[in-house]
Amino acid sequence: MKFNKLTIFASGLCLSSGLALGFYFSGNKNLAATVGVSSLGGAMVCGAVLTQHHQKKIKSVTEDSKQLSEKLNQLNSDTKTELTSLQKHHRDTVELRDKAITETKTLLGDLATVKTKLSSTQLEKTHTEKDNTRLQGVINQLNQTVESLQQKVSELEELIEDKEAELKEFNRDYKENLSKDLEIGFEKRKKEVIAREIKIDAEITSEAIELMQDYKDFVEGIMDNHYKNRELLLDTNNQAKTHIQNLVNSKNEALSALQEYNERLQLDKAILQQRLNGELHEPIYKEVGYALHGKIANDIAKEVFRVAGIPLEVLGYQQTEETTRVGYGFSKTADTDSIIQTLNQISQTIAKELKIHAITNIELSAISPVINLTFRKEPPKPESVEEIYKSGLIPANQFCDVVAKATDHKTKGKPTLRVMAATGEGKGIAVKNLLAYFANIEGWEVWLSDPLHGSDEDYWDTPKIAVNARDAGKAYKLFCKLHHERHELKQKGFTDRSVLGVFDEFDKQHSDDDKEQAKKIMTAIRHSQQRQILIGQCAEVGSNGWAWDDMKNCSLLVLGASIGSLVKHLTKDFGWTKKKENQVKREYERFSTWADNQNANNPDIPSENQTRIALLVSGDRYQFLEVPIAHKGILKSGKATFRNTLTATSLSINTQNTDSTNRNSGLVIEEVKSVVRCPHCTSTNLKKNGKDKKTGKQLYICKDCNKSPRSWSVPD
Repeated sequence: MKFNKLTIFASGLCLSSGLALGFYFSGNKNLAATVGVSSLGGAMVCGAVLTQHHQKKIKSVTEDSKQLSEKLNQLNSDTKTELTSLQKHHRDTVELRDKAITETKTLLGDLATVKTKLSSTQLEKTHTEKDNTRLQGVINQLNQTVESLQQKVSELEELIEDKEAELKEFNRDYKENLSKDLEIGFEKRKKEVIAREIKIDAEITSEAIELMQDYKDFVEGIMDNHYKNRELLLDTNNQAKTHIQNLVNSKNEALSALQEYNERLQLDKAILQQRLNGELHEPIYKEVGYALHGKIANDIAKEVFRVAGIPLEVLGYQQTEETTRVGYGFSKTADTDSIIQTLNQISQTIAKELKIHAITNIELSAISPVINLTFRKEPPKPESVEEIYKSGLIPANQFCDVVAKATDHKTKGKPTLRVMAATGEGKGIAVKNLLAYFANIEGWEVWLSDPLHGSDEDYWDTPKIAVNARDAGKAYKLFCKLHHERHELKQKGFTDRSVLGVFDEFDKQHSDDDKEQAKKIMTAIRHSQQRQILIGQCAEVGSNGWAWDDMKNCSLLVLGASIGSLVKHLTKDFGWTKKKENQVKREYERFSTWADNQNANNPDIPSENQTRIALLVSGDRYQFLEVPIAHKGILKSGKATFRNTLTATSLSINTQNTDSTNRNSGLVIEEVKSVVRCPHCTSTNLKKNGKDKKTGKQLYICKDCNKSPRSWSVPD
């Protein structure tokens, strides 16, 4: 049995009180009587004290229970409020779902209407089929969008049904479970308290406190569970609302796109119908590229529409030495006489605006419904050499310095230079001047590979490391081997000089393996004191086994008409702005016009000495340069050395390693398979085409000339 301070105090009080009463009533006459009376008195007093104390504890427990009940009632009220709010949210969700379904059905109806309208246009003329195909593609995309929306709406309906069922079940069971749990728990604890309180025991105080703490923990546990359920339900509802909002946004975007498409379709249909009826809605221009007189023909139609509101179609133009004759189409229902009269009235204004000499001979063609007119463009006054240099063209005497700088990574250049131009546009002239430039730099070694050695276009007049396609491939592998030794193996290699490798006809006379290797080392050769010039035929790199991303790793030198081909890719493939591309176009037109005038004014100069323009692109920088005249001297070893052809005294072709040396006799090149060339066009751009059934020899098809002869040329 446990005793506490209150019990001891009560016992002492009872004992002392009993003794006092015993002595009082016995008068100290009988000790036994005194003790008996004392015991009786003590018990009475003790019982009274404990009873009063227990009553206070019971009252305290009852008040705490009452407070807990009030808190539970408040929690129940708050929960009812939250449930009411959740029910409202779910009703709103159901209404939003029904609205989305209704609008989707409307969207399907509109789409069916659009399909019907589109079907009605299928009977139009053949030249509209391409437009209809494009429009059908847009409708298919809208169909996919609508189907996606329908699927999402179906998923949302299933989600809402599940959440509604959960909410109904929660509403049905929540109050009942809460009241039942509280009632059972309270009754159980109440019985335990009553059973314990009727016992007069010293443990009553601590047991009552522990009992109340257990009861409190029990109630808090129930409250926590209900709070968790409430938060889970609220989170699920928020997710459903977010999902619904996303669907609504997607639907609105689809509706907006459908509306825009429908408006565009109606406009296209109206314009198409006008064209079918021979009507013009706005001017129709002709694609003329960089042709100046073609641009003027388009500009005249543009100005006529701006000034008089008359739409014309540019059908074509014919240029003579002094004048240009242009044919324009017009609306079938238009008054031809009125159009011609208006054109005569505004012709002087338009000529002044476009800075042309005059617009004359405006008349209707006698053989077709075409209005013809003639304009004369006065040739511009040629710019002087000083003016053209001030405008940004780099003079020929600075050509080599600028291009060499573009191959030096220390001056933000790139160690690989791609030279691209068609035959006769001067790429050989430009590169030979570069060879002469490097020949005068101490510490350099120049390798010139010419697979077409001895041809009519061979003006190199310099030692060569390769003079046919097979040796050209070996020379390039030797160039790559030198890079590997210097950069990867950290060895000196077979020469201690900086090496410039110039590989002519790289696009046509080198294998795809050489091109892949060239891509890998384009920028890496800056670590091995090497630079390379890869000479190709044109700026359309895709047809020659390259990608435009590869060209970003090079400096590009483009000459002649190939400049126009390259400019078309500056925005699309190089990422330049359209404004910058147009600036390059304007400068190219200006500088090429100046060069044409220079050549026209000096008709007796040899072709190799004519004025030529080159465009140099390195990264996001560009420069226009004047190409020097042809270098007709013989280049030979001086400050720089030139490698000779692959002979026994210069390069030993074997697979054995030798010590690193700078002597020609010590060079080693790896043995490779013979390069097969087309006997018709000498190209190595071949693909396998099975084997000969009789001999078992490999057969090929030439990708360049598309021929597949039975025998193929294997160079010595």
